[in-house]
Amino acid sequence: MKRPIGYAPFGYAPIGYALVGIAALAASLAFITLRTPKAQARNAAFGNPVDGLVLGLRAELGNPDAQFWYGVTCQYGYGRAQNIKAAEIWYRRAIAQGNAAAAFNLGTLYERGKDQPQNLKRALYWLRIGAERGNPQAENSLGYLIMTGHGVTADPQQAFFWLARSVVQGNAVAARNLAIMYQQGLFVPRDPAAARYWRDRARDLAANGPESHKIQ
Repeated sequence: MKRPIGYAPFGYAPIGYALVGIAALAASLAFITLRTPKAQARNAAFGNPVDGLVLGLRAELGNPDAQFWYGVTCQYGYGRAQNIKAAEIWYRRAIAQGNAAAAFNLGTLYERGKDQPQNLKRALYWLRIGAERGNPQAENSLGYLIMTGHGVTADPQQAFFWLARSVVQGNAVAARNLAIMYQQGLFVPRDPAAARYWRDRARDLAANGPESHKIQ
């Protein structure tokens, strides 16, 4: 008997449907991978588990930007349970590939001691790596610790060096810290004129400071 066009023997049609489904899933995953790791981290934070899964796969495959942002999701519990140890692991992997922002985040974890015991020695170590790689937030944090003598001998010249580098990259917080240093005379002579200058710089930069890596 001649079979009609489109006829599928019993049991074959489900296989065809499965192949179509697999193809559709592959196409969806290909589209998702076009998103930046930051976008995937944000989507995971707002309840998109597929983006979180793909971000994790990209991190496993060695993408340093994905490793950093996957560490962010672990640190803050975006789209998953908070896991500080996992965040540290992913930050270290990203740092090993030159990611400066990961060094800042890891240093900040140790500096604040909020989610794990404070360790200023480790904080300074990682912040210095981030600062030497040009991260403006790490430059500011390192300069602030040196300015105030937290975990290290106060050194106004070094503090000025790192804070000023951060200001050059548009960091208003660093400019405010320099204003505080001269206003309060933190290991330098008080200088109201210098304090006023840095306050003005901070005000000018406030709207265009460096972007936070915590998802907003």
